[in-house]
Amino acid sequence: MKEGEVVIGLAVPTAVNFLLLYNKYDKWFSSPYKWYAVAGLFIAAIAMLQFLKFNDEDWYLALRAALTPMVIALLDYAFKRLSLLAQGRDYYLWFKDMVFINEDWNYSFLDKLFTIVLAVFIMIMPLILVLIYRK
Repeated sequence: MKEGEVVIGLAVPTAVNFLLLYNKYDKWFSSPYKWYAVAGLFIAAIAMLQFLKFNDEDWYLALRAALTPMVIALLDYAFKRLSLLAQGRDYYLWFKDMVFINEDWNYSFLDKLFTIVLAVFIMIMPLILVLIYRK
């Protein structure tokens, strides 16, 4: 796989994951359409893996690209459920309002923790998988 293809293969899923994270307050995100979109991306990526010829290293990178949006959506769902149990509400994205330094918001420890874990997971997951499957 060429260097440009690797960069695209890492950048596109990471961008999709951040798109999922920062659009969590949109109406479509809490509807079944989010799951349809994520499942559709996953199925399309797996179908592409079947039709394109990859060597072993490239296949694992492409598989990671196919899996990360589903993993991020599942993590977001799990954090939402944990927040509903602990706080009685969905967690707030701490990074989204951090730029405005809004003093009216009262972010709990769980809000900050879930936001940081998701953001770090989105950024670190591609690098870890590249290092694991790198020969």
